Amino acid sequence: MQRSLERIIADFTCEFWKTAHLLNIQKEGSSQSEMIDMLDPILRRQCGYGIGCTGLGGGNFVYLDDAIFTGNRIITDLSDWMVEQDPEKATLRIVVIVLHRLGRYWIEQNLERIKAGREIDVSFKGYELENRQSYRNRSDVLWPTEETYSDDDFLPRQPGERTSTFFSGGQGRQLLESEFLNAGIRIRGLARDPAPQLKPLGYTSASFRGTPGFGSLFVTYRNCPNTCPLALWWGDPAAHPSHPFSKWYPLLPRKTYGG
Repeated sequence: MQRSLERIIADFTCEFWKTAHLLNIQKEGSSQSEMIDMLDPILRRQCGYGIGCTGLGGGNFVYLDDAIFTGNRIITDLSDWMVEQDPEKATLRIVVIVLHRLGRYWIEQNLERIKAGREIDVSFKGYELENRQSYRNRSDVLWPTEETYSDDDFLPRQPGERTSTFFSGGQGRQLLESEFLNAGIRIRGLARDPAPQLKPLGYTSASFRGTPGFGSLFVTYRNCPNTCPLALWWGDPAAHPSHPFSKWYPLLPRKTYGG
């Protein structure tokens, strides 16, 4: 994760970071503050100064985080920031290790509304993963084929080798999708009253239609996102035997915001 951040940071000049105001505005979670802490030694090695010497002038703002999934959290954070700070003119750089393209699309759509006439130049930096519906045949997330899943609202990915470089081969990908999907369906059946957003391949929102879940495979040492398949993070081995969580042992136990 640190090496990935180093490569992204290197795409900006030391002069840019010296004038950049690092936003620490997340309402939930600690990923942003931890990423800022991780940035400090990188700047010291590459530029000879730490984050204490940043934000010395100009209107450059940086929203730093590990990933963009649905984009909902960034939309909320930036909406509040625009209201509280009311910048009339600024440059905003959203810098992440990984960003999913549909999440980026929703952020861009909402920012037009949030900016409300302000001169805010927004750009993104990060390794992009394809997950837009129109590009599902070469998506970089788990997106089952018609052979492995059937549902009235489902838009299947066409099988074949014309997949993304994220997966090594079409046949292995289908097997992985099928196994995670079947496990997720079983897990969802264990939940007492599962929310409609809780799908076999990960938590999703109403704007992400046509799939049995978000299907992300991006996990860091910090946490496993709930947009990953349920088989990776759902459940709790410490739960009481009568609780549904006790029925599944997660490979990557998830830390919630309240936990």
